[in-house]
Amino acid sequence: MTTKADLRKGFVLGPWEVLPERGLLRDGKKREHLEPLVMRVLVALANVQGDVLSKDELIEIVWYGRALSDEPLNRCVSLLRRSLGDDSRNPTYIQNIPRLGYRLMMPIQVMHAPSAPLDDRGAVPNRGWITRAAGAVVIIAAVTLGLGLRGIFSTTEQRPVMGSVAIYPFTCAGITEQYLCFGFSEELTSTLLQTARIKIVKFREPLPTDRAPTEIAASLGVDGLLTGSVQQFGDGLKISAELIDAKSGFTTFSDTIEGLVSDVFELQEATASSVAQAILGTQSEPLRSASRPASFEAFAAYARGQLHFKRRNLASIEESIRQFEETIRLDALFGPAYLRLANAYLLLPEYDSSLSIQAMYDLAAETAAAGIAADPEIRDRAGTVFGFIHHNRGEWAEAGAAYELAVNADTVFPVTRNWYSRFLATVGRLDDALEQAQLAYGQAPDSATIISRLAITNLWVGDLAAAGHYFDIANRLGQESPLHDLAYALYLVRIDDMAASRRFTKAGLAKNDVDSSWVDPVFDGIEDPALRARAVALMVDVEADDSLPKYIVMVFWALLGEANRTFKTAMSIEGIGQDFETGLEVMFLDELGILRRHGDFQQLLEAKGLTDYWSQVGCIWADDRVRCD
Repeated sequence: MTTKADLRKGFVLGPWEVLPERGLLRDGKKREHLEPLVMRVLVALANVQGDVLSKDELIEIVWYGRALSDEPLNRCVSLLRRSLGDDSRNPTYIQNIPRLGYRLMMPIQVMHAPSAPLDDRGAVPNRGWITRAAGAVVIIAAVTLGLGLRGIFSTTEQRPVMGSVAIYPFTCAGITEQYLCFGFSEELTSTLLQTARIKIVKFREPLPTDRAPTEIAASLGVDGLLTGSVQQFGDGLKISAELIDAKSGFTTFSDTIEGLVSDVFELQEATASSVAQAILGTQSEPLRSASRPASFEAFAAYARGQLHFKRRNLASIEESIRQFEETIRLDALFGPAYLRLANAYLLLPEYDSSLSIQAMYDLAAETAAAGIAADPEIRDRAGTVFGFIHHNRGEWAEAGAAYELAVNADTVFPVTRNWYSRFLATVGRLDDALEQAQLAYGQAPDSATIISRLAITNLWVGDLAAAGHYFDIANRLGQESPLHDLAYALYLVRIDDMAASRRFTKAGLAKNDVDSSWVDPVFDGIEDPALRARAVALMVDVEADDSLPKYIVMVFWALLGEANRTFKTAMSIEGIGQDFETGLEVMFLDELGILRRHGDFQQLLEAKGLTDYWSQVGCIWADDRVRCD
């Protein structure tokens, strides 16, 4: 008799080999990677061998009965059809039976796949300090390594089942170096992110003490709050974790785990497994770290690099590069270090203008490719790096494909969704850009960069109330970037607060040591047609002086009603980097309607490669917006 465990090992569906544990469909050399929820839908349908599953039954199986609209299920079925090459109007694989549900049209055949995942060469990976044999459990590993495990548990029946949890950084006590505590928290979150049954919301700052836990959880829409501490005693570590219930505000689970500093990954995996079991309220398989180097020394270098990378200034980015390079020297097969190093290369030109953006992009791409060769498991996550590079080079189809890989990886980080949102806005897919920004915010609601992105995308789609709300938060957190500043100035224009927009524009220019003497006369011209001639003359000088990014000049030409000048400036925006992609993004704003009504706008779209991209992905330009199937 076929069981779910059999199906999880792999089965055949028509020409496809389905490998649920790897999230993979394989047909010869062709491969399709599925999101975890999409794979769960496929396995659920396969488990009933051609019988019909209702939508309610699928939601019960895949989402564990949580209250949902039909939209998440419809999306999963749509993505599954796309990966299988199925046509909803003439289906081969999945039949939609109106008012009943879905069924698989092809029989399945269970195959006996190896329990340990294979790499692309067919080899079983053997990484880390202990062998990752199939069925190895964290508790056994802990006993083998001499870790002491002590916990205070309520029974499963008494402990509330949770589907979502906000994770706060663990506090540090007696820690010789901060990287140890920071690295522990980062890896704990990454490991828990692998559990598809748990929605994770990650915070950068410790749990606030000035608000009740119930209030915090309610504002986030989560079932619980996870916090804890990391204490160092010489060569030993003591990890304490506690889970706070959203409804009662009481700690319903706590656990203390002790071991050696050198066994930090075993401690982290044991903590993650214990927390996962507490959240789900049921026994679950032990979790293993998604990014585990071969030695403690490599972990230390990697954690130091992460800590420096987080600080975001020239000196810290340069130091993070040195630490990630050291990690790779210590463990040449550790893929995540290559990805972090590639990301540092991508960001470095933002802090050192003397560097060639093109050269740094090339170096980042080479680094990511080397990481994939060393550790094939990072291939999908590397899509973030390649997507960013293709995006900023105007290679739209390649960027979209790379980002799709990244957002469908088993572990998706907020920065991936943030960058993907920027790409989608650049190619005019504003509703999709907003969706990715919302998903990123759901994972990291205290990130100023992500909150800014959510504000911007809400402005782009015309939701002024939401845009204003998130702009207020981002501004309070000190968010600063050229696009954020431009978007907020436009938001103030759109709500007809021209005086505030003037002040903000001048303050932003002054902050970057750019002349702002033209701002008041140009705003005067925007508000009073009688003063427009002087404003136009000033903007001609500003553009000739080349002191402002061209996309900002383009926006002011549009606000002044200068269609031909707006078009000419838009055509001149080219090259690589964020100025180029931002220039395209703002083309689709309400304020740039004068550009889209220009007689040669179609020529502009073709020149920027957008019409070719839209045709490849099933999108068209209609009714002053991009519409996609």
